[in-house]
Amino acid sequence: MAVLREFWRRFRGVLRRDPADQDLERELRFHLELAEEELRAKGHSRAEAARMARVRLGGVPQALEALRDQRGLPWLDDLRTDVRIGARGLARRPGFTAAAALTLAIGIGATAAVAAVANSLLFEPLPVPDPEELVMVAQLDEHTAEFPHALSYPEYLDYRERSDVLDGLAAHTAAEELLSIGGRAAERVWIEYVSDNYFDVLQVEAERGRTFRPGEGRRPGDAPFVVLSHEAWRTRFGGDPAVVGQAVRLGPASMTVIGVAPEPFVGTYGLVPIEVFVLATEGALIEPGWTELLTNRLAESFVLTGRLRPGVSVGEAAAQLDVLADAQAAEHPDASRHSRLYVVSERQGRPFPGASRHTAPLMTVVMGLASLVLLIAVANVGTLMVGCGIARRREIALRTALGATRRRLMRQLSPRACSWRSWGERAAGWSRSGRRTSSSQGLPPPRGSSGCWSTRRSTGGCSDSRPPPRSRPAC
Repeated sequence: MAVLREFWRRFRGVLRRDPADQDLERELRFHLELAEEELRAKGHSRAEAARMARVRLGGVPQALEALRDQRGLPWLDDLRTDVRIGARGLARRPGFTAAAALTLAIGIGATAAVAAVANSLLFEPLPVPDPEELVMVAQLDEHTAEFPHALSYPEYLDYRERSDVLDGLAAHTAAEELLSIGGRAAERVWIEYVSDNYFDVLQVEAERGRTFRPGEGRRPGDAPFVVLSHEAWRTRFGGDPAVVGQAVRLGPASMTVIGVAPEPFVGTYGLVPIEVFVLATEGALIEPGWTELLTNRLAESFVLTGRLRPGVSVGEAAAQLDVLADAQAAEHPDASRHSRLYVVSERQGRPFPGASRHTAPLMTVVMGLASLVLLIAVANVGTLMVGCGIARRREIALRTALGATRRRLMRQLSPRACSWRSWGERAAGWSRSGRRTSSSQGLPPPRGSSGCWSTRRSTGGCSDSRPPPRSRPAC
C-alpha cells in the first residue's frame, strides 16, 4: 500500500505540474534572495553575491528539475517530451512519415496475417473441453493413397454404431448457403451440416437455448432447426436475447433458431468461420439432391470427428476402425473402395484431413516468405532513417554537444519513439528515479550538485554554462 500511495502522490504531482512549479519557483527565488543578502552582508558586491548564490544553490532551473523529479514521475515526463519531439519531427517530414508507415504496415500486416493463419491451423487448440481426446477420421484408397478424403453418410452410421474405442463419432461438412433474416436481402454464409450428436461429441453447450439432441431429425423435415454461432448472433441479430424461436430462411427452407453456440466456437474448420449449424438430415430441405448424399455409399462428403475413450490411443483407435472398415468392404464390395482409414488427432487433421499432411510444410514456406517481406520492409525503413539522419547531422551534433547520450538521441530521432517502443524502454524508469533525485524533501539540492536539468527534456542536452563533472555523465 505504501508503494501505491507513493505512486499516486507522484502521479498527482505530474498532473498538477504548472501550479506546483510556480510554488517551487517562488520558494527557490526566496532562498536565492536570502543567500544573496547573506553574502552582501559579508562584504561582497551585488553582482558577485548573485553569482555566488547561484553557484551555491546549483542554479534555479537545475533545482526546479531536481525537486520536480522528487515530486513526480521522471520517466513519464521524459516519455511525454519524447512523444512531443517525435510527433513534431514526423509532422515536419510528411513524405518520410507516410513512406515509413506504409512500408511497415505492409510488412507487419502480411506477417501478422500469416502468423494468425499458422496459429489457427497448427497451434491453437479447438475451444472445446479436452481437445487432445479428439481425432479426425478419413479414408485412403488405392487411387488416393497420399490424399485422405471424406466418407459417406452410410459409412459414418456403420462406424458410429460398431465402434467401441470411441466415446462418440460425429459427421460434419461445410457449405455456403443463402441466409435471410426477417425478410431482409439474403446473404451468403458458411453453414455446417452436422450429425445429431455433433455438439455432444465435442462437449459444447449452448450459450443460449440448446443444441441438437441425439436422435433428433432421424427423417428429413422432422427437425428444421439451426444453431447460430456467437458471432452470427451478435452481428446478424444484434445480440437479441430473444433470438431463440425466431425463424430464418436458409435457401428455400424456413428454419427455427433453437440455440446460440458459445463465443469461441466457430466449428471445426479453422479457416472457415461457421455461422449456422444445421442437422445433416435437414439438408434435403435446403439443397436439391441432398437425399442422395445421405443414402449413397459412394457419395463421400462427410469428415468424421470422434472422441477417444479414456486410455485409448490414436493408434489403437485406428487399428480397431480398420477392422470395421474391412468388415464394411466385405459387406458392400460394390460400394466400398476402402484401402485403409486415416486416423489422426484433431490438430493434425486441420484444416481437413485431405490437406493435413501438407499443411505444416506449406505454412513454413509461407511464413518464411512473409518474414522476408517484413525484413525487406524494415531494411527500407532503415535506409530512409539513415538518409534522414545524414540530413540532420548538425542537429545531432548540437544535441551531443549539449550532453545528450546516444540512447536518448536514438529514442528521440526514431520515428517510432512516440509510440509503443518508448513504453518498453521506460519500464525500468521507476526503479532508477530514486537515484536521480536529491535526498532532500522540499529543499534545494545540496551545494555542488550538477546535472542537465533545465533543457534536458527539450533538447536532450544540458543548458547550464558550467561543464559537468567528468565522473558523472551529463545526461
